[in-house]
Amino acid sequence: VSRALQAYIRRAVRGADASRIDRAMQKLAGIPRGELKEIEPLPGVLVDVTEVYDETIDDLALRLAQEVLTRFPEAVSRVLLAGGGAYHLGEALRAPLAPLELVLAPNAELANVLGAFTMLNIQAISGNFLDQGDLV
Repeated sequence: VSRALQAYIRRAVRGADASRIDRAMQKLAGIPRGELKEIEPLPGVLVDVTEVYDETIDDLALRLAQEVLTRFPEAVSRVLLAGGGAYHLGEALRAPLAPLELVLAPNAELANVLGAFTMLNIQAISGNFLDQGDLV
């Protein structure tokens, strides 16, 4: 989503600041589909990103839902949304994943990091470290 918005804004505004785009995306999360979404890539310059944002979210949500339903057709009853994208994708995933329950992780933007940190702590305490070869 970030890449799509950055590409769109960079075509529209010369000298757009990518860091301002990423920060501004946080404010877009939760704005209903079709409602105005603007980003300020330069001080005083607003760009309407409603169409590109909504289309990108819809496309990504559909691809994620298809992946979940194809890979785990009978093994999943609940989907935990974690990471910064959880705030953006939650509503868009609700219909394509129905009737699965969608759960937003507490502090979703930190959930992946906290989960990895917890796993490393457990490994350190137990002395059972994950072999990196198992990740491939």
